[in-house]
Amino acid sequence: MIRTGLIVLLVMAVAGTAAAGVLPDLSTHKDVRAVVEIKASADEVWRVLTDFPAYDIWNPYIYPASGDAVAGRTLDLTLRGGTVIHFAPTVLVAKPGQELTWAGKMPLGAVERVLTFEITPLEPHRSRLTATERFRGIALPLVSGVTDDAASGLAAMTRALRERAELLDFSLPVPR
Repeated sequence: MIRTGLIVLLVMAVAGTAAAGVLPDLSTHKDVRAVVEIKASADEVWRVLTDFPAYDIWNPYIYPASGDAVAGRTLDLTLRGGTVIHFAPTVLVAKPGQELTWAGKMPLGAVERVLTFEITPLEPHRSRLTATERFRGIALPLVSGVTDDAASGLAAMTRALRERAELLDFSLPVPR
């Protein structure tokens, strides 16, 4: 029943935008990505990324946040873009210093979100963080603003994570 309703809404949206001379993006999948290089160890980046209670302090996109970075566990997140979304994804992958992936469905279950953070060590005290969020679902054309919010939110989050990890990376040798 919900799926039929979503299809009707999609057809109405297409008809309305086509009448206005604008062709809508009907893609049922979209990826957004943000990449930053960080002057901190991969372990420090992991510590900042998985310290969910501290998200209130530094993260402009996801806060509050709680849960454990353990595969199979559920997180409790609030995403703050143009719209505030409460999200309870499940951790799929938790490899310390390497990768954190969580996934869940948006309300009504018509769009799935999978967010992967990959940490790549470049040097002992330099890493690259790549955040990729994959959206899939029949209702995606109706919620395109969510993907735009995610793109800007992930960009802001990765920049803020870089600043925090660089500030907290005490493993750097002290200049003499």
